Amino acid sequence: MVAPTDHVQSSAPKAATTKTDSEKSGTDMCRHQTFILLDAFVDFLLAEAPSAQPIDREMLLRRTRLFKKGITKEQDALFRDQFEACQVLRDQEVWDRVRKDPFKRLLTHRLSRLFPPEHGFDAPLADGLVSRRILPGLFLALEKMTGSLAFQDIQGRCREMLQDLFGDSGPINWQVFYDNVEANNAVDGFLIGIVPHFDDLAKRTVWLRDLINFELAPFSLYAFEGEGAHDWVLDTPGAVNILRALFHNLRQRLALGDSGRSANLRENAHCETLEAFLRTLYAPTATPPHT
Repeated sequence: MVAPTDHVQSSAPKAATTKTDSEKSGTDMCRHQTFILLDAFVDFLLAEAPSAQPIDREMLLRRTRLFKKGITKEQDALFRDQFEACQVLRDQEVWDRVRKDPFKRLLTHRLSRLFPPEHGFDAPLADGLVSRRILPGLFLALEKMTGSLAFQDIQGRCREMLQDLFGDSGPINWQVFYDNVEANNAVDGFLIGIVPHFDDLAKRTVWLRDLINFELAPFSLYAFEGEGAHDWVLDTPGAVNILRALFHNLRQRLALGDSGRSANLRENAHCETLEAFLRTLYAPTATPPHT
């Protein structure tokens, strides 16, 4: 933070620097930034205060206002970068705690292009974005359609594949897992299993929309998406977009023609049902006006 170079050094405790950035958790980084900010403010406060004279209330308020006004655009950018780094680490910490559920990560990754960036719901182009608040309801909907045993089975298979790739406790390169053909084929197989539930796409899409809205995650978990996420609800076109994102990989595989991945897919007993479903899902009539 900016402060006069000839200021009195504060006696406030300085942030610990024993960890490298790669070793810091999101909590460490937030604490580190808080201490830096506190140190800078105390230094700023003491810079013009006579050493033998106590700081009165009016001086404290005045110096606080001046300190806030003195924050530059460059420092704002640093705060933003730090927040984004903390958010990435927070997501990593959360997902590391649910390391036993990589299946949900694979599904979430397929939806990532629909998720807004920081403050995305405050931007003019927010239309078409889907809040991460959908995730609990979406997972519940998928489990209801397949049944708990099938859902637990795919979770177990994905855990085994993750373990084969990275072991029990080693660091995980999630992008490698997202790109893993075997893992994606397993997810595709699971999704094929829910296709029969969409014999009436319009009716099932409304059911999906309503269930997700009933189970929306708390706004506080994803407040970084912007204030617009507070009152956000999923509409029918948004539910269609979720389905299209989930089934995009299957559609691409079918479009590969005679390739191995397409041939393996076409051997599935439900392939014809899948193709009919995809034609309906990607038809212009599948996206009604916002409802």
